[in-house]
Amino acid sequence: MTDPKDYAEYARLSERNAKVGGSGLDTYMEPACPFCAAPKFARWSIVDMEGTASKEATCTNCGRSAKLIFTRGSQNEVSFEVVQTGGPDQPDWLQPKMRRT
Repeated sequence: MTDPKDYAEYARLSERNAKVGGSGLDTYMEPACPFCAAPKFARWSIVDMEGTASKEATCTNCGRSAKLIFTRGSQNEVSFEVVQTGGPDQPDWLQPKMRRT
């Protein structure tokens, strides 16, 4: 699989390649790569999203790595940010640019 050429192709591939499976407490999510939209970027447990998505994952297609950083606020709100942790820079057309750590 090659990198998408533009955002429209990326969005189409992301939708096609993202999966949710399992059931009940065993439900999981397999997001497409946040850089090239290749399938099976990672497997995140829905019950332990923060624990599984906070671990770095590397795409076997494009070689880029990412993880989610969770932030907890003073009123129990939770937000997250996808950050790039390795590999080549993301394509110029992919906006907004992810922060690198």
